[in-house]
Amino acid sequence: MNVFAYGTLTFAQVMEVVAGKLFEYESGLLAGYVRYGLRGESYPALVPNSSSATEGVLWRDVDAESMSRLDAFEGAWYERTTVQGLMGDPPDPASAVDAVTYVLIPSQHHR
Repeated sequence: MNVFAYGTLTFAQVMEVVAGKLFEYESGLLAGYVRYGLRGESYPALVPNSSSATEGVLWRDVDAESMSRLDAFEGAWYERTTVQGLMGDPPDPASAVDAVTYVLIPSQHHR
């Protein structure tokens, strides 16, 4: 499974500690979502916004055990969501890749 990361998991050192290993990755863009800082926290959130796009990292072929670790790391405020990330620099619409990302659940949008 591919994972689009937009915050702390964009750093290889963090991903390796959380997932238990490293995976191939490349930079990408996720259209239709905006990243913003949560009040009182040191990490960002991602929410749907049709007029926005968010830069991040696409981790490729993340295994099931590592996905379970990522789910636990993201916690109850985030929901794993299927998306399509655009790869390349600049991002190319023809390079769309299926992935999952972690989106802030609606009940926490006030944060």
